[in-house]
This record gives sequence, C-alpha cells and structure tokens, in this order.
Amino acid sequence: MKLLAFLIVIVLVTVNADNSLSPMQCLGLLLKIKTGQICQEGDKDCTDALIPFNQCMENCDQQSTETTQYVYCVENNCKSTNPTIQRATNDFVFCANSAQDPSSHPNPSSSQSLIVLYSILLSLLFIII
Repeated sequence: MKLLAFLIVIVLVTVNADNSLSPMQCLGLLLKIKTGQICQEGDKDCTDALIPFNQCMENCDQQSTETTQYVYCVENNCKSTNPTIQRATNDFVFCANSAQDPSSHPNPSSSQSLIVLYSILLSLLFIII
C-alpha cells in the first residue's frame, strides 16, 4: 500500500514538474516540417504547398544569426494557405518561443509549489499508513 501511494505521488510530481518544452522537441517538429512528414500520404495539396514554404524557411535560416530571429522570420514571413502546414508552423513557433522564454509559461514557480505540496502530502501519507 505504501509503495502504491509513493508511486502515485511520484507520477503526479513528475507530470506537474515537466510542463516546459525542450529545444529538442522543437527541433523534431521543425524536422517533420522540412521533410514533409506533416503531410498525410497522398495529400498533394500539402506537399505542393510545402515546397515554397520550405524555401521561405530556408531564406529565414540564411538571414538569421540567432534562433529568435529565425523564429520571428518564420512566424511573420512564412505563411501558408494550407491548414496542415500553417498548424505545424504555429506549433513550431509556439514551441520555440516557449523553449526559449520560460517566462512565457503562466506561472513558472507553480511547479516548485506543487513539488513542495506533494512532498508534504507524501510525508503525511506515510505517517498515516
């Protein structure tokens, strides 16, 4: 019983503490866009729209010296009328901005507060059991 309670608390703490996005997640999304993995198989409209879109992303890459410049360029210059491509672009921009700027999260200290709260609850649970 104690082990089960301990595992539940560990899972809750882990889930609540890991609410940030990593640069690797953003890189994975960018790779999916560049390789066309975001388009469904046989979606010719998506794959056709991806060619000029990827060219725009390449232009942003060549003009940018920092990641923030690249993300800004993609966000403002690389628009697509294809909803699949635009959705993936929006996800990438959100991911990149969140990974770079921890202050974009609603309350960065809430994770620490939850960890303390769950630690206290765990201690009380062990005392009761």
